[in-house]
Amino acid sequence: MLIHDILKSLSEADQKSRIVTQYVEVIINDELLINRFSNILTIQLPTNQQIEQCLFSTSGVSEIDELLNVVKMLVLKEFNYFLGLINKSKSQVKFFQTRFYSFIQDNCINGVLNSVFVFCKSDMINIETALKVRFSFYSN
Repeated sequence: MLIHDILKSLSEADQKSRIVTQYVEVIINDELLINRFSNILTIQLPTNQQIEQCLFSTSGVSEIDELLNVVKMLVLKEFNYFLGLINKSKSQVKFFQTRFYSFIQDNCINGVLNSVFVFCKSDMINIETALKVRFSFYSN
């Protein structure tokens, strides 16, 4: 993602730490960006096989499920990247007062944990098959 690449290149240079902090503050307070990330995480095809209240796409159309789940994983990776940048500049960023923090605390963590719980408890899912993910992609 473009934002990720820009922030990564900026964060590698110590002399640009103030600029990184400014960009981090803009991003983590951007209501539109947080809403877009939220919308991406909740995209689902309305089929009988889609598990209700589950962020994972389980529509039964494997090509679409795989694509949606990869995109959702990328969004979660971006959240993780932003958290890493926030942690590096925690003395300079007022993180706990941001929209980003509110979203992670109120929606993201609960949504992901609930999805794992609902997914694992579902009778429609063969856990052994479902766990056969492309680790080479996710380990990047």
